[in-house]
Amino acid sequence: MDRISKAIELAGEKRKANKVGKRRNINDGYAFSKTKRHGIELDYSVVRRNRIISGFLDNPLADPYRLLRTRVLRIMGQNKWRTLGITSPHPCAGKTLTAINLSIAIAIESNHSALLVDADLRSPNIHEKLGFKPVSGLEHYLQSDAEELDSLFVLPGVDRLAILTSRKVEKCSSELLTGKKMTNLVKKMKESDPSSIAIFDLSPILLGDDAVAFSSCLDAVLMIVEDGKTRSDELRRSFELLDGVNTLGTVLNKAKEPQANFPGYY
Repeated sequence: MDRISKAIELAGEKRKANKVGKRRNINDGYAFSKTKRHGIELDYSVVRRNRIISGFLDNPLADPYRLLRTRVLRIMGQNKWRTLGITSPHPCAGKTLTAINLSIAIAIESNHSALLVDADLRSPNIHEKLGFKPVSGLEHYLQSDAEELDSLFVLPGVDRLAILTSRKVEKCSSELLTGKKMTNLVKKMKESDPSSIAIFDLSPILLGDDAVAFSSCLDAVLMIVEDGKTRSDELRRSFELLDGVNTLGTVLNKAKEPQANFPGYY
């Protein structure tokens, strides 16, 4: 057994002891090499504090994400879509949190695996939400001549989930996202195991042209709306900018009025 496999197995045993839930082998569904990826052990106190809750099977607050997963997978399956972008009109609406929790919810569904990509090159923070520091990421792959990508994937110990993190790019972010290397990467994801879904955390629509430019490479986009903050004109303008792109609809985040038994989420 190689060191990565052993580390993942030991981490899984530790999580079972902490009653986090049963974990299976990670990322069986992906065509990318598993031997060059590196596993990490998440600090679950950080994960819980940041409201990454869909991986905790005993947490009722995970149910809205499971419902979202079911609806997303149904539409994606009907249209044979494999790649989904998640964005919002403005920052701080909860798009990254939704992307992470939806990816985990998809990964723990027995018929699918998930790949979560931090494509918000202006302000990437998936790694911060999960409480680890990436050595390198998507930006390195896109800005260098290197063709090696597998070593940049992170295995967080969540069933059938891999993460491709990013670090901030100061300029030309939209050009990187629409370049040949990124286009080929998305194509490779679409050609991998049919049971896999790739989730891209995009930058806010109205912040720049990154999400608008890159969304045409994806099968569909999901819009996150912040209750009490996202204005109707912002939402209307966002959908106008996505004209011609398949949209799954909107998700209301940070709802002030209780929704069923889940106050403060959806």
